[in-house]
Amino acid sequence: MDSRPGSQSLQTLISNTSLALFAILSQSKDTCCADYGGETSAGFDGDNIEPYSDCLNKAQIEGIIADSIYLLENPGISDYNATAIRLFTPDVQVVSDSLKVSNGKPIDGTAFFPRRNAIVEAAFTVLLPINDMTTTYYSYNCEDQTMSWRWTASGMGTGKSRIANNMLFDLTNGRISHVYWEFNSINFVKNVGIDCPVPAAS
Repeated sequence: MDSRPGSQSLQTLISNTSLALFAILSQSKDTCCADYGGETSAGFDGDNIEPYSDCLNKAQIEGIIADSIYLLENPGISDYNATAIRLFTPDVQVVSDSLKVSNGKPIDGTAFFPRRNAIVEAAFTVLLPINDMTTTYYSYNCEDQTMSWRWTASGMGTGKSRIANNMLFDLTNGRISHVYWEFNSINFVKNVGIDCPVPAAS
C-alpha cells in the first residue's frame, strides 16, 4: 500500500531532535500499555494481534504515522508520554548511523537506543521540535510487518533547507519495535548555522 502525496553544538541539537521522537518525558512502567487499555496507534489491543495474519488497513497505518508526526512536532506536550507508550514497544530499538556520527559514536552496528527505558534515562531537558513535516511516501508489508516512511521537514533554526528523512519500522503487535532512521544531516547543519571544520590531512 503506497501514498505519495547558533549557540548550541551540533551534538546537542541533533540529540534533542532524536529524543523528540523517542523519549518518554516521565518515568513509566516498562510494560505494554497497562495504563492505556492496551490501545496501539493502529487502534488495536496489542495483546490480541497476530503479527503475521492481521494486516493493518490504510487508516491504521496512517494512525502510526500521525502519532509519529505528533511526537516529532510537539515534544513535551501533555500527552507525549501516553502517545509514546501507545506507539512503541518497551524494547524498541533505534538504529541510526546519522545519529551516531552526529554524537561522535562509532558506527558498529549496535542500536543508538537499545530499549525504551534507555531513552527515559537519557534525562534531557530541552527538545528541538521538527517543523513543517511532509510525508512524501510510505509503504507497508503485511507479511513481515514492516513500514517504510519518507518525509521532509524545514524551519529548524534560521535556515529553510528541507531535510530528507527515511525511516523503516518493524512492527510487533501493532507497535513499533525497531526503527532504522537516516536523514540529511548536511541540510540540518546548514539550517542551524553550525560550521563543521574539515580535519587537516595527515
